Amino acid sequence: MASVGQVPQEKVWDMLNGCAPGWTCKETEHAFKIMWERRTYPSFPKHKQVDIGHVRKMIRHLEIPKECTEKHLPILKK
Repeated sequence: MASVGQVPQEKVWDMLNGCAPGWTCKETEHAFKIMWERRTYPSFPKHKQVDIGHVRKMIRHLEIPKECTEKHLPILKK
């Protein structure tokens, strides 16, 4: 399981739309606060390209189904 690489932020938003219906996002000064089903991931980076490690940590924290996320972001399968 590789934690090296980056994903465009737009693809992360697309994955959330497909795998975490009803998710919301609040922009703070340095990061995004992502909320889904009573869970909050408070520190998603505000970058055009996001490190895979941040994406994986957000997915685990929000308990988004792994099968769905890998379908939307194939780089997560590595």
